[in-house]
Amino acid sequence: MIKFDEEKWNKNVAQYNMVNTETKKVLETKYMLREDAALLNRVYSADERGVMWTERGPSAKKSRGKTN
Repeated sequence: MIKFDEEKWNKNVAQYNMVNTETKKVLETKYMLREDAALLNRVYSADERGVMWTERGPSAKKSRGKTN
């Protein structure tokens, strides 16, 4: 049996929007692992599907405002 690890889940899962890259329209929203979203975006980009998963929520807003 696999034991659910809530702490690991909370650290590695975020809510993502599937966005059409041309129209910027949200097509779908779901919770997924960050690694899965990154992998799907690489596949979609290689296939030129015109969609990508973008993280939504407070953590996504914080990362956009950072400057180096």
